[in-house]
Amino acid sequence: MRHQIAGDTWLDNLARASLSAADVKFGDGGRVPILAVDFSEDIDASALAVVSSSVQNAVARMSKYLANSSSAATQLRETDRYLARLFPRRQFGRRIEFGFESPSEVDSQLFYAHSVETMAEKAARELIEVLPVSADDQEAVSATFARDRAPLNAVRDIALAVEQTAGIGMSLTTHLGDQYGSIVTLDQARRISEGLKEGVEMERESIEVTGRIDGMRTRRRIFYLESNTRAYEGAFENDLVDAVKAHIDRPVIAVLERVRPLKKAGPRGRWSYRLVALGDAPQDVSLFDDLD
Repeated sequence: MRHQIAGDTWLDNLARASLSAADVKFGDGGRVPILAVDFSEDIDASALAVVSSSVQNAVARMSKYLANSSSAATQLRETDRYLARLFPRRQFGRRIEFGFESPSEVDSQLFYAHSVETMAEKAARELIEVLPVSADDQEAVSATFARDRAPLNAVRDIALAVEQTAGIGMSLTTHLGDQYGSIVTLDQARRISEGLKEGVEMERESIEVTGRIDGMRTRRRIFYLESNTRAYEGAFENDLVDAVKAHIDRPVIAVLERVRPLKKAGPRGRWSYRLVALGDAPQDVSLFDDLD
């Protein structure tokens, strides 16, 4: 019933929350969340250790970022890993499955059933949502470079691990039964790590664009913006989800941060874009005017 509610109004969200709470309170107490990593080829114990360590670090960085959005999570302490621990549950064939620490306390009040989601589970979900959804998802790869520094560092953990081992698929089944998935191929990993090499500086600047929000990818948090002269696409963070939804197919003024790697030799990299702020365009602005 919860999955059949497709709207995003306050009543839709309330209905979903009520059904989720009822599932936890009166059902089987929620499902056991599992984070699975599938490999594209057979791997040995050393490769398994590399990927397990990198996934743990990436989840810990995301957890640190979710707790403090101003953190770049460049350095990880053992405390950071401890607060977002993953526990190997089983390994078979080309798959390893991780579990999460059980919440010490679960609030049984009706509208707070989501409190059973641990920080590690939430961080794993956030990590998967910024990674590509398929082998040909070039939009998500391009958007990676404009993400906040902490998610970018977490993605780099995964990319470097894939380069050393094999392509992977990551899937999360949450305590509510929702499923999230991503894929990082060797080619995608090389493209990501090439742009995020140690010592490569990132040129960043803000621009203001007047145009129209043409659409969005909700789970990957990618926006599409059309101005009079060109189209933009890129990433946005979770706090702008509602604003982007509310402005679809409407004239807007958007503040974008554009980012590109500065290489010591060769041409400069391509710009990647991140939506920083979004507001209504003045009523007298026409999309047929000179907007940029």
